[in-house]
Amino acid sequence: MPHPWIPNSYIKDLMLKELGVPSVLELFSDVPQELLLRRDLNVGYGNPLPEYKLRRLFNDILSRNRFRYAVPPFLGGGVCLHYVPAVVKHLAGRSEFYTAYTPYQP
Repeated sequence: MPHPWIPNSYIKDLMLKELGVPSVLELFSDVPQELLLRRDLNVGYGNPLPEYKLRRLFNDILSRNRFRYAVPPFLGGGVCLHYVPAVVKHLAGRSEFYTAYTPYQP
């Protein structure tokens, strides 16, 4: 199975073939042209940004919309919105973190 976070043109081509469209841009053909962004998205002002800063930036942009995700105030128990880097899911899924056995042991 290909890596989930690294782009794979073979997988992309298979998906496009299954959908019956020649390109990813064709998927947006129903969007009115005046709604499409015709310039590069100026994020980071020419500098790479860490994931948490990108999330903050996009959340700021999304907060200008009518609907914004809000957590009910009665959650309690330490449940709240907090930043978890995307790599945590990958690292937490590694067997050496949840079992004493290594792959080479019977």
